Amino acid sequence: MQTRESILSELKTIKPMYETDGFKILGIFGSASKDEISKRLGMRVDLASPSGMGAVANKYIVQQMLYI
Repeated sequence: MQTRESILSELKTIKPMYETDGFKILGIFGSASKDEISKRLGMRVDLASPSGMGAVANKYIVQQMLYI
């Protein structure tokens, strides 16, 4: 099972490769950022753009994001 630290490490590794294609990896949010990843849930990836979020999403996602 992956941990928050292993996910952050992997993202730091692949971040430059994606940036050359214009895809910016800013950080993680949700259960991954809280280190509450469950084996039952598997590994799901959610993508979010901070510029396209409203006030509620900003409060619960952007402000709680762990930046890399």
